[in-house]
Amino acid sequence: VVVSLFPDLLYTSPMVTRRNLLNLNPSSASNDNDRSGEDGSTTGTTSNNSSSKPPCVRRKIRLGIISGFLHEGSSVTLDFQGVITRLDTTIFDIWYIYLRERTNLEPAKFLVNNKDIPSDRVIMISRDPEMNVGENSHMWLGETRNRIVKLNLDILYYLDCTMSSHVHRLAMSKLAPVQAVSHGHPMTTGIPSQIMDYYISWAAAELPYSKSSKHYTETLKLLPADTLHQYYEPRVVVINNERHSANDGMPFGKLVAAGRRDVLPKVPSDGNWYLCMSKPFKLHPEFSNFVAGILRADPNARIILHDADIPEHQRILRRRLENAGVNSIEFKQRVHFVPVQPHHRLLALYELSTVVLDGYPAGGCTTTREVLELGKAIITLPAKFLGSRWTLGYYNILNDSKLNDAVIAKNENEYVRLAVALGTNSNNIRTETEKRIRDNVHKLFHRDEPIQEWTKIFLDISPICIHTDKDTKKADEDTSNERNKSLNKNINTCSSQT
Repeated sequence: VVVSLFPDLLYTSPMVTRRNLLNLNPSSASNDNDRSGEDGSTTGTTSNNSSSKPPCVRRKIRLGIISGFLHEGSSVTLDFQGVITRLDTTIFDIWYIYLRERTNLEPAKFLVNNKDIPSDRVIMISRDPEMNVGENSHMWLGETRNRIVKLNLDILYYLDCTMSSHVHRLAMSKLAPVQAVSHGHPMTTGIPSQIMDYYISWAAAELPYSKSSKHYTETLKLLPADTLHQYYEPRVVVINNERHSANDGMPFGKLVAAGRRDVLPKVPSDGNWYLCMSKPFKLHPEFSNFVAGILRADPNARIILHDADIPEHQRILRRRLENAGVNSIEFKQRVHFVPVQPHHRLLALYELSTVVLDGYPAGGCTTTREVLELGKAIITLPAKFLGSRWTLGYYNILNDSKLNDAVIAKNENEYVRLAVALGTNSNNIRTETEKRIRDNVHKLFHRDEPIQEWTKIFLDISPICIHTDKDTKKADEDTSNERNKSLNKNINTCSSQT
């Protein structure tokens, strides 16, 4: 839609055009099964035996990682930091580009005073307020394009796109031979594939490739379903034998021991607590039917939902619940809204709840990992798009079919049935389910496989390959050096003209 309304935002750098002419851009093969298998996986066809192989050079792949959310505490930073900081720097030259739409948000700590990341590899681009009005409104875009083009990147990788208007507009520019976007915001950019080549997702959380590939304007590349997609560290740390939040550093074990009344003093501590702390904007009207169904099926149920920040949004949410059948005084007295909680109190709330409910159709990602880490069960109903399928993906990694049967619903009625079964601990199902989670949750943390799989993806989509055969190094050296000299001369010429 944005492209059709503002076609002038589409732009291709002259440098990229020149590299196309030098046969350094694989975009003509981006939809070819030679480079992407029918399941979206890496096929390994960038080897020297490939008929459509990219040129081989003796240098690292120049990788730019860009986001509007490379600030401390951002969900995007928390999700991607583990992998992007562990990529092999003998393979990749990496630049971090933080597009600061909100200048009061400082860069993430891993980017600052990090001996492994030179300061000249962290580029912060803020929009000058004087470039915000009238004829100057697009000056920032041109200057930002120029700064990125001068990096001479091979791959420009967007961690997210559609949550930032600045990033979204910039992403309509072809600033590197290969551009890719990923699931910092789990939806397609909608940008033509000639500009945004690839969307990188996770097979464990997608429908089969034949279906999921139709959800994206980009060519879909998938990380394997049988490995985790990111390198995660636990959100709970033990300090002096007491559990603390890794986010705010505060202890929460004593809160749990004190009980529900200390965590949520305004909510009656009795009954079965069904908790959903998804932001209200993630909850579609269908979710209200889940709430009404649980209240009907479990007379001891108390539903705890996230309060809306804006009063009108709160009124809308209440009207939806009433329309779904939560309209009696008795039902209303069993639905409670709570504000944003400090992270350590949120962890305590998860642990003190009877069962946690995944939002619908936008489910949890970080939330799900935190709930599972605490050994609690979360009920989920996967829809067809990626944003609703993270919890399914994590359960698939835990790899316990009986656990999946207890927590993954196929429809609205089953969502209610599974939630109530856990809430009432029918036939000790909650006890067994939580044990299965505790026995398997270690599989979500400190996994090196995602780093290896991301490396494979970047090597597969790269417009260049790297010589690794030592036996042919001497024979190829002269030819390779001449090609590199020619390439660098052309790139530098284009950069000076941009």
